[in-house]
Amino acid sequence: MSLRAARAPMIAPPDQSPGPLGGGQRQIPSPFVGGQRGGSAAAAALRIAARAWRELRRMRTAIILLAILAVLATVGTLLPQLPQNPRGVMGYVLRHPVTAPWFARLGLFDIFSSWPFIVVAVLMYTSIGASMFIRVPAAWRRVMEPAQRNRGLWAEVASIIFHASFFILLVGVIFGKAAGF
Repeated sequence: MSLRAARAPMIAPPDQSPGPLGGGQRQIPSPFVGGQRGGSAAAAALRIAARAWRELRRMRTAIILLAILAVLATVGTLLPQLPQNPRGVMGYVLRHPVTAPWFARLGLFDIFSSWPFIVVAVLMYTSIGASMFIRVPAAWRRVMEPAQRNRGLWAEVASIIFHASFFILLVGVIFGKAAGF
């Protein structure tokens, strides 16, 4: 028996009765450590949440979400939207009888209230919040440390203020939707 086979955990103890191949039954090594899975469901959920948090903090993720949001907003700008312009939507439906039903099924006439737009917007704001959650304490420590005060601090503070303005915009959008504007 090799050293690797000796260390591999077994699914079941060996059966000493003769099998079809003669001798004892072959032992099958378990793919799991110690014959069990690598943790509980809560640990797996925590690993998934940690990975999602890391992905949301990445600049590439923010750029992709911003691009998707820009495409959806462009569609909403080019096509008439139902709550604000029902006559425009009806005119579009009459002028384009082939594409209009497809656009309606996809929710393109009410894009700013559609679930794809809302999901992407929530993910974008979560991404901004995740990155700020890490950056604000680090910037605060730099403000408090005299040796680091003059090393690009204002650029960092300006970036944080710019991204915080997105949250102020979100509060305005939520208030506007709640008030019916």
